[in-house]
Amino acid sequence: MATRGVSAEGSEFVTRALLETAVFDNFTEDNDPYGDHSMGAVQVCGKVVWWKLDLYDTDYRYGADDPLDHKNTRRVLPLLLPSEY
Repeated sequence: MATRGVSAEGSEFVTRALLETAVFDNFTEDNDPYGDHSMGAVQVCGKVVWWKLDLYDTDYRYGADDPLDHKNTRRVLPLLLPSEY
């Protein structure tokens, strides 16, 4: 999912943001203090794009009861600009 700000940058930007997010593996204690790899930031065309892995129930209404239960957990990966936070 891309926010309005990310989408407004155009389809090529969104594609690049998705590709950069897919290969992101620069997790450190500073940017991943809990060690769950659920959030990160990438550079796309000179702009910072944040991503966050959100875990929902099957209706996408509430948080997942058990994130390890793949059958009953839905994952959403929002891409957003820091200014949209």
